[in-house]
Amino acid sequence: MTPIPPVRLIELLQSGYRADLVFSVAVQSVNGVSNGRGSGRPRLPDPEFVQLVQALTRVQDSSGVEFRVRSDSKTKQEGSVLVFSKDNLRPDIDADRRMIRRILGLNPEKTELQIVYGSSAADRDDVIAIQTRTALQILAELSAYISLPQDQVQKAGAYPALPSGPAGQEALPPLIQIASSTTRPDSSFVAVHYGDLWYWIDQADLRSKAVFTFLLILLTLSDTTDKGAAPQLTIQAN
Repeated sequence: MTPIPPVRLIELLQSGYRADLVFSVAVQSVNGVSNGRGSGRPRLPDPEFVQLVQALTRVQDSSGVEFRVRSDSKTKQEGSVLVFSKDNLRPDIDADRRMIRRILGLNPEKTELQIVYGSSAADRDDVIAIQTRTALQILAELSAYISLPQDQVQKAGAYPALPSGPAGQEALPPLIQIASSTTRPDSSFVAVHYGDLWYWIDQADLRSKAVFTFLLILLTLSDTTDKGAAPQLTIQAN
């Protein structure tokens, strides 16, 4: 139930994970720009969120932006920043960086921006507030991409599929594709039998396989509970 700390996601970006994967799966909003909802009361992402994720990914690929994690030696607290790291980039990448600043309401003169947890930057133009998802939210979002027989939906056994966006509006690719049928699949990356149906990810679906593996990492990052002291073995000297 605890949101994944933004600093953990920044560490993933810093280590090379793509922004479109991290933001699409684990982020609910950035400076109030919403990723939408996939389950319960479905809502499409804001068009600006789609543009933001696409621009961030292109700039990340061009090395025009860096994500850094810093630790304060006095307070022992970790923090993260986004740094616009290069000048004289290609015109299209420079345009993407201007788009990122415009969507998030950032100061065009600032090259280093603090990243915090939250739904709003509180009218500051040098802060990026990221509202991350909990593990439960992530699982609920992925469940919206399960392909179910129509009779299951008609009997209210499952939520309806996500609505389609307006024609011509840019959209992010589906987070994951999970198929279902009454018979066991012949070729699957992972499959499970539940109720009367088999659910699986196809062996040839590279994106879904990558998201499924990424999910295991996110579930580990969301486990922030205190494990308590480790057991000790005491051997008497006499």
